Amino acid sequence: MTPPARINSKSRRIVLLVAGLVMLCVTLLLAEGSARLLLPYRNPLRIFVKPAVTEDMQRSMAPVVEFDPELSYRLRPGTSGGHLAATTFNSNRDGIRRDEEVGAKPAKGVRILCVGDSCTFGFGVPSYWKDQPNLSDPRQKSYVPQVEELLRASFPGKSIEVLNLGVPGYSTSQGVISVARNLPKYDGDIVTVMFFNNDIVDPGASGRATRPGGAQLAIRQLAARSQLVTHLIEWSNRRSAPPKLQGFGTPNTAIEDYLSNFEQMRETCAKRGAQLVVINPFFQLLPENDPWLPAHRVTEFRECLKSYVRSAGLPFLDIPELTEANYPANNSLFIERVHPNYEGHSMIAQRLHDLLRPMVEKKFAELEGTGR
Repeated sequence: MTPPARINSKSRRIVLLVAGLVMLCVTLLLAEGSARLLLPYRNPLRIFVKPAVTEDMQRSMAPVVEFDPELSYRLRPGTSGGHLAATTFNSNRDGIRRDEEVGAKPAKGVRILCVGDSCTFGFGVPSYWKDQPNLSDPRQKSYVPQVEELLRASFPGKSIEVLNLGVPGYSTSQGVISVARNLPKYDGDIVTVMFFNNDIVDPGASGRATRPGGAQLAIRQLAARSQLVTHLIEWSNRRSAPPKLQGFGTPNTAIEDYLSNFEQMRETCAKRGAQLVVINPFFQLLPENDPWLPAHRVTEFRECLKSYVRSAGLPFLDIPELTEANYPANNSLFIERVHPNYEGHSMIAQRLHDLLRPMVEKKFAELEGTGR
């Protein structure tokens, strides 16, 4: 009778390791299932956005945004008649503010990407009044679709698309990710960027300026899929002291990082053969003694941005009529001191069209010349 073969020590270790991994996976799956069955659902937005803005997001933004591990949040795809504060809007399947879907760029078409925050998104345009819905005029559009209409009128018969990639609350840090993610996706030829307010506000107000990487990004990706991880992070956060509001302290994005973010966006565009265009942010009135937007910081960031644009040789759109230089004459162009209304957006659209028109004309000439 032949004795049974013995398992050598190396094979035994492998068997034990595999068995241990299987047991670990089973345990984690059971724990995840228990968390989903027994614990209330926790939106990762409540975990990765600092408490000072969490309640605002839960009230107005949570229904129309979804968690994104890199960006913290993005517009929820396929939203129809969504309401964001005082704004009504639609988003397509890509989760951008546009009624039409975006397909492959036509062979001889030009595509412009408008990246930015609530001003680019078109906060308050058209206005939405819950108690008086008839006051909302769907014919009112933000500057992005208006620019598309103006450029199409200037180049009849040509394929021109202008895509709105603005999201309320975004800072330049999220702009870097948005440009890197969307430029190759949409094969953009020109990218316009406008960021300001969310970079200079008090850092206690939000966590929007962070750009996660490494282990932090991996944890966020896990939280996006796991209620167990989300609850564990929430439990850990409860044991920590809440963030303190800094008032006139450091800005949400350090000024050197603010400028570095613009440079990263420029480099991304250059690698793809796209032109970056910078839009000077708008302010109807510089705030006085405001802990969130101190006047000296607004001036400092704006002047540093202008200096960077000059040194980088970038096209720059500046509209003095939409800054404090024209206050109070520009009262009819703003919703409040930061966001232009429909009339303000119409002014932006016309000036941006005038700046972009020669660039678009040159691009069409190149396309015709290469036979693409």
